[in-house]
Amino acid sequence: MRSESMDNFHLTHFLFHTFCYFWLTNTNTKMPLIPPNTKQLVLLLLFLVVGFTNNTTAQFNFLTGASYGSISLKEVNSRIREANSSLLSWDEIKSWYGLSLGARYKYEAVALNVGVLANFQKIESNAPDIEEKINIKNTAVYLGPEFFIPSTPISFGANIAYDSFKLTYKSTLNDGLLFMDEKGWNTQIYLSLNLSGGGLTSLVIRPYYTVSFSEYDFTSLLAQIDEVKSNNSFPVNSFGLSLIFANGPSN
Repeated sequence: MRSESMDNFHLTHFLFHTFCYFWLTNTNTKMPLIPPNTKQLVLLLLFLVVGFTNNTTAQFNFLTGASYGSISLKEVNSRIREANSSLLSWDEIKSWYGLSLGARYKYEAVALNVGVLANFQKIESNAPDIEEKINIKNTAVYLGPEFFIPSTPISFGANIAYDSFKLTYKSTLNDGLLFMDEKGWNTQIYLSLNLSGGGLTSLVIRPYYTVSFSEYDFTSLLAQIDEVKSNNSFPVNSFGLSLIFANGPSN
């Protein structure tokens, strides 16, 4: 049974971390890879998680992972195919690879996940006289619950994310031209297989599907490849597989 003094300790710890959050959010500290206006949310979530990790019935894990996903941009790829010719053609935007960093606070069969992720890809043209490529970068901060099925290694969950989608055009004639810098929201649903490594590290195999709530303006990209039409904004949905290492105790 938990003592009153232990409860007071956890409350004091929680209030301390909450105070630190409000203090830090009044500074000009910059956090790389995280879209603007979300630093406060990330700091609050991290402090709340750490503030409760002294609970002996809970567990805290740091998460690092890599992923590969297939991107659904049928209209954009259709226009690329229509514009391609034997003299000049561009790759289609079909997939990307990603890296993630986060934390998980688990209490009994329920967990809270928070973190950041970044997806990368590039497409190139076969222009004979110059080298051309478009770099694709998608970064996001996410938060969401995860539910564990008792007596099994299986869990499932969903995250809500605020993301940034950037396209940068580069060639032998310039150092970089920003084609797109859009912000939006998406949700990711997933099913996880949690494999214990027998120590303080476990492997999580996670197929996922991401649905975008926002549409992103591809006008500059399509103007470079093809003629601009009336509608150049589309959602960016994807599905793929993540491999995640969870560092910390597991049960």
